[in-house]
Amino acid sequence: MNFETSYKKLEEAAASLRDDSVSLEDSLKNFETASKYYKECKKVLEEARQRLIVLEKETGNESEKEL
Repeated sequence: MNFETSYKKLEEAAASLRDDSVSLEDSLKNFETASKYYKECKKVLEEARQRLIVLEKETGNESEKEL
């Protein structure tokens, strides 16, 4: 699954957590779903960050502090 899809699913799960009409059991399931997609998004972003660091070093533009 790509980042955009995972992020959309994360937003949907987070929105459902704010819905007062959702049962506790469903809220727990939605929290588990949100946690899963959060981890996926975080992993993709970290991989992208690492790629940027490598590219910066390869081009001689080391600005890791900005990343």
